[in-house]
Amino acid sequence: MPDEEDSKDFDLHRIGWQWFQAHAQQRMQIVGFWFVAMSFLTTGAVLAYVNAKLVPSLLVQICIALASLLFLFLDLRTRELIGYGERLMAAVEARLAGEHGVPEIKIVAEMHTKKRKTVSYRLLFSALYGGTALISLSTSVLTVVVA
Repeated sequence: MPDEEDSKDFDLHRIGWQWFQAHAQQRMQIVGFWFVAMSFLTTGAVLAYVNAKLVPSLLVQICIALASLLFLFLDLRTRELIGYGERLMAAVEARLAGEHGVPEIKIVAEMHTKKRKTVSYRLLFSALYGGTALISLSTSVLTVVVA
């Protein structure tokens, strides 16, 4: 039967998990919203350009770049919030691993220390938002040069 200390650890881990889950879900919703917003803005920029409305096209391209940078900063903040939940869970997992002699329970610590074979969300989203901002600024310069 679990003792009171294990029950507290479970409650703390649950709080950390709920915090992590809420902000990780928010992060995915933000990137989904970004895709929708960029679809509309890009369509507007292209339509304006095709119809020889260079100033509106240029303004929308600048909006795309600024919005992408704002989303990049929002993602960095959301990642920071996710980290709070991870640190709480890591502390509880380390304590439980020590008490019960089960090092495999340190899931969060393992996730951060193991070499990745894949790309992290941080790198992926930074490339997505930052790359879009750079491309949009480049096309806005090109629009001015070509006009």
